[in-house]
Amino acid sequence: MIHPLDAVQWALHYPTLINYRPDANQANLLPPEIRNAINYYQQGKPAKALAELDHLTAEEHTVATLLYRAGLLLTVGRVQAARSDLQQALQREPGNSDALALRAMIFVVRNRKQEALVLAEQAVRNHPASSAAKLALSYAQQTHFQIEAALANTEEVTRLDSKNALAWARLAELQMSAGQSDHALQSAEQAASLNPYLSRTQTVLGFAHLLQIDTGRAQATFTRAITLDQVDPMPRLGMGIARIRENKLEAGRIDIETAASLDPAN
Repeated sequence: MIHPLDAVQWALHYPTLINYRPDANQANLLPPEIRNAINYYQQGKPAKALAELDHLTAEEHTVATLLYRAGLLLTVGRVQAARSDLQQALQREPGNSDALALRAMIFVVRNRKQEALVLAEQAVRNHPASSAAKLALSYAQQTHFQIEAALANTEEVTRLDSKNALAWARLAELQMSAGQSDHALQSAEQAASLNPYLSRTQTVLGFAHLLQIDTGRAQATFTRAITLDQVDPMPRLGMGIARIRENKLEAGRIDIETAASLDPAN
């Protein structure tokens, strides 16, 4: 039997859930490898962040570091290694909300909608204040076309954690889905100001500019996003749409073909 999705799973795109940002009180308590890993992530360098975590011994890996690494592994498409870390985390701490949220995202990306929704709902029940759990639930709800519910969950995350760049980016994305273009631009600008080094924040800002028919700013922003993460399909899709709107059909088609090759299940 041939399972095409499994065969190309390395290429599937997994949105980031966990905002790797220790507060000032935590920073001095963390091992240097973890501090370095988080700093690299904030600079948009997930591969270097993973390399720092590889310096930890098996005994030094806590549930928190396993979850950090699992999230980063999904960001770079290494789903099997991420699953192994999630399994270890759940063995040590059954019912861990962030671990369930990351598992839910794997099901979202693989289009296993009901399993994703069940896991995400369980993650929220286990830890109602978890940003990652609520963001995972918003993705699961979106697969069921529950846009208003997804929007409400994400708005709550921005109230609970106002400095979470990923939450503001997700909010902007959902506001665009709901036709709230002006609010979406404000949320996207907030996300990019909180962390301009993430491809995710730049990508959402690019689409917000695109929705305003500002193709010049959209292309400039998508260019920054592609520079930050060359395997993310979404800024290439946005770039293609922006170029087509300027009647650059050939260049736009190539961008969209590249996006499709980077996320063949989309």
